[in-house]
Amino acid sequence: MQYDLTSKIIAENGKEAILRFFLNRRPRFSELIETLPQEQPTLKKGDYIIKITESDGREEIQVWEFKIVWKKEDIKNLMQYTLRLEQQYKIPVTPNLFLFLPSSAATSVYEDNRFRFQFELIKLWELDGNKILES
Repeated sequence: MQYDLTSKIIAENGKEAILRFFLNRRPRFSELIETLPQEQPTLKKGDYIIKITESDGREEIQVWEFKIVWKKEDIKNLMQYTLRLEQQYKIPVTPNLFLFLPSSAATSVYEDNRFRFQFELIKLWELDGNKILES
């Protein structure tokens, strides 16, 4: 729970730094958006949904999920958010999963007998904390 609260504070106050350091993006503009329709209160939504505008005017949605431990089933939620956002905004959506604790099972591709879904997996335990703070 402590990781969850910390990640939310960091994302709210440092979305530009996250875009730059973890995702190598330098958009002209970024904004936190809400997407969960009131008529569907039981639907889950991503931890953070960011709309970015590049310097050339291209727009994109970034979905950020912060997870402490790897659970393959959680990827289905990320897949659902991605599809819903693409349908709603009609612009490219990039799903990102920030994983705190090591897992040999963690992979950036979910596959089962019906679906194949690719997303960005950021393995936070592999990163140098000093470099993160310096950025």
